[in-house]
Amino acid sequence: MKHCRVMMWWQWPALIVMCFFCAFEASVRPPWAQRIEKLLKPSGELITLMFPMDESFGGPPYKVSVSDYENVLILLGFEAMSIVDKERAITPRKV
Repeated sequence: MKHCRVMMWWQWPALIVMCFFCAFEASVRPPWAQRIEKLLKPSGELITLMFPMDESFGGPPYKVSVSDYENVLILLGFEAMSIVDKERAITPRKV
């Protein structure tokens, strides 16, 4: 698998990431988290829409849970400021 390399001369104060964590196999998630860390300013914020999923048949999408996010992000010093269920989400998509 080839990875796209982008030269960055700046860092962002915030990044919004929506619903694509489930597209990554588990082995690709730590490098993704490291790239996110490099793209953010030291005091920057990662805003993400989590899309919890049960086991899938081969994927993508792959299984995703809150702990899957925590396993790759907390090791890099990220902390969860808020995790909120969408009240109208169907039961399998609730945290």
